[in-house]
Amino acid sequence: MIRVMIVDDYPFMRYGLRALLDVEADIEVIAECVDGQQAVELADDLQLDVVVTDLKMPRLDGADLAAHLLQHRPDVRIVVLTSEPHSELAARATAAGAHAVLSKNTDPGLLLAAVRS
Repeated sequence: MIRVMIVDDYPFMRYGLRALLDVEADIEVIAECVDGQQAVELADDLQLDVVVTDLKMPRLDGADLAAHLLQHRPDVRIVVLTSEPHSELAARATAAGAHAVLSKNTDPGLLLAAVRS
């Protein structure tokens, strides 16, 4: 079972991501967070495999979240979703070690593949 944390400041996005992931037999959403800071606070207490995070968020963005988590939890995979995949912030997320940076308009199958890989 792949254990996933969803991090996004928009409830609608969290709901949609959970709906997509929850129907998969091999994926379990174990936490939802409203920003990167909340994710950092919860991550140490969870047995996570993957974090699916928005790039632009208040308090702690997806690039800084990736850097922090991978420094403390190198076993966790980070999948970043963004409306601007070619931005400087997306490049920072990749440089921080994010395993995938995907456009928010990507095919849902690509997100599922990124979570599973």
